[in-house]
Amino acid sequence: MKKLFLALIALTFSTSALLHSCGEDTTENPTTQLEQKQKSEKSAARQAGQDDFVTIKETTGLLSETIMNFGAKELIKNDNTYTFSTSKDLYLLGMRDNLKNYSFDYIDNTLSFSKDESYQIYSIDNTFYVETPYYKGLLEDVDQKNLNEDRKLNVLMIFLGEVTSDPTLNKTTFDDYSSRIAGGGCSFFNTVYNVGVGMNAAAAQANLLHNIISDVNDGDLKGCRSLGLSESTSLGVVHYATQAWCCP
Repeated sequence: MKKLFLALIALTFSTSALLHSCGEDTTENPTTQLEQKQKSEKSAARQAGQDDFVTIKETTGLLSETIMNFGAKELIKNDNTYTFSTSKDLYLLGMRDNLKNYSFDYIDNTLSFSKDESYQIYSIDNTFYVETPYYKGLLEDVDQKNLNEDRKLNVLMIFLGEVTSDPTLNKTTFDDYSSRIAGGGCSFFNTVYNVGVGMNAAAAQANLLHNIISDVNDGDLKGCRSLGLSESTSLGVVHYATQAWCCP
């Protein structure tokens, strides 16, 4: 009798479990399926249309004077990752920063930070696009507010300019650069730069002015003196505005 009772309990639990299993809806939501399909198709189309826009394919000590103004000595490539060795800091968005603090990936013709894929730059049919947590669209349409407030976007654009430039035109070594750059009674290592970036000269100058005002207000340039007037340059697809300071 006891065995029969236990058998009935076991049968009840088995039946209940079977009914629960049959009652579960394991079908994926059609909306989710459609979104995944559209995302996959968009990704495939983007990959097919992308341009290979990076011109620096290996480790090099030949860099532009512009990027060396920002402290770079060498661009190091390890598989798909790029890093800088540096000689000094630069001023960026109201504080001192250093390019050695960042690493960059170039994978599937998309440029991003190694540890943050929420920032991406890619080119389709020779037109650059950018994705950040705050903006997605044409790189040339980034508004001034984003340039003035988004440090990581500034850094990614600084790197973009170097790696889209001609790999041999107007490049120099650190030893040659450092022997020429010091002047005006200021040592090489005491000469630091404010930088502004943009997709045109006006945007870069506006970005530079914002950065200088931020540094002055924060006291970061206290005791520094300007070395000449600001300069405008272009490198690859990016425009730069720079101001040199002597900061003992």
